[in-house]
Amino acid sequence: MNNITNESKEINRIASLESINIGGVEQWISIRGNNINNPVILMLHGGPGSCDMCMWKDYGAELEKHFIVVTWDQRGSGKSYKSLAPEEKITIEQFISDTHELVTTLMKRFNKEKIYLHGHSWGSVLGIKTILKYPELFYAFAGTGQVVNSSITEKIIYDFALTKAKALNNSEAINELEAIGAPPYSGKDSFEKSSINDKWFAKFNGYYFKGGFNEDYVKHIMAAKEYTMEEKKNFSQAMLNSGKLLFNELESINLIKEAPKLEIPVYFMIGRYDFQNLPYEKNPIENYFDILEAPKKELVWFEESAHFPQFEESNKFNELLVSKLL
Repeated sequence: MNNITNESKEINRIASLESINIGGVEQWISIRGNNINNPVILMLHGGPGSCDMCMWKDYGAELEKHFIVVTWDQRGSGKSYKSLAPEEKITIEQFISDTHELVTTLMKRFNKEKIYLHGHSWGSVLGIKTILKYPELFYAFAGTGQVVNSSITEKIIYDFALTKAKALNNSEAINELEAIGAPPYSGKDSFEKSSINDKWFAKFNGYYFKGGFNEDYVKHIMAAKEYTMEEKKNFSQAMLNSGKLLFNELESINLIKEAPKLEIPVYFMIGRYDFQNLPYEKNPIENYFDILEAPKKELVWFEESAHFPQFEESNKFNELLVSKLL
C-alpha cells in the first residue's frame, strides 16, 4: 500500500488515503477512524463509477467514532479511474472478486474476524452478491438506495421524468423522453437511451427529495483534497464508461430471484421518496423485504429523503446505522 496522507497525530486514530493492488490493478481506498480497535465497515459506492469518499468524509464523520470507515474508489472510478482497463474484466463477477480481495486484506490488516458492509444503489447490489458468495466474512449488511430489479427501476425513472416534464411543460425533456420511449431498451443504443432517461430524472430532482443533488455532489468533488484536477475532470467520464460496460449485466438484475435468502442480518435504510410515483402497490424494496429470509431483517424509512438518505438525513442515518449494526 502507498499511504499518501496521514492527518492524525493520535496513536489510535487513522486518516489515510492509500493505493492498493486489487485484482491486479491499482485502486484507491480511504481509511478513517478514531480508534483502530473499532470494527471495520466498508462502504460500496453507487453508479457504477460514482465514487463518494469525499461525501462520506463530510457527512459520515460521526461514524468514525464507532467504526474504521473504509471508502473505496472501485476500478474505473475516481482515483481508480485508470484501472478500468482491460475492458474484458469489467463484469459484476470481477467487482465481486475485487470486493472479496479488499475485505480479506482489511481483515488481516486490522486483525478482524469479520467486517460490516454498507452498499448504496449499485453498491447495494454488489454488496448482496458478495454476501451470497462469502457470507462468513460479514457481521451484517446495510443497503441504502437498494436496487432490487433494474428493469422495474428504469421504468419508474422514466414514468417519473416524463410526468414531471409534462407538468412543467418542458418541451425539450418531453421530446427527448418520448423519442426514446419507455424502457426496457435493447439494441446498440440501449445505454444511450437509458442515459437520457437518467439525465432527466436527475434534473427533475428524482435523486434528492429536497433537490440539489448534482450541485452538492459537484461541490464536494471540486473541493476534495483527495483528487487531482485531472481526476476531477474524469468523474463524469468514469460514470459513463463504467455504466456502459456493465449495462447489459445490470439490466438483468433481479434480487428477488437471485438472493431470496441471506445468511447474515440485513438492514434496508430507504428514503421514502426513493423512486416514487410508482405504478405498483408496493415499492420494489418492500416486495423484496417481504420475501427475504435472513437471521434478522429490518426496513427503516427516512421520511425526508429520496435515493440518498445517508446524505439528506445524515444525522439520523449515522445514528441508526450505529445503533442497528452495533
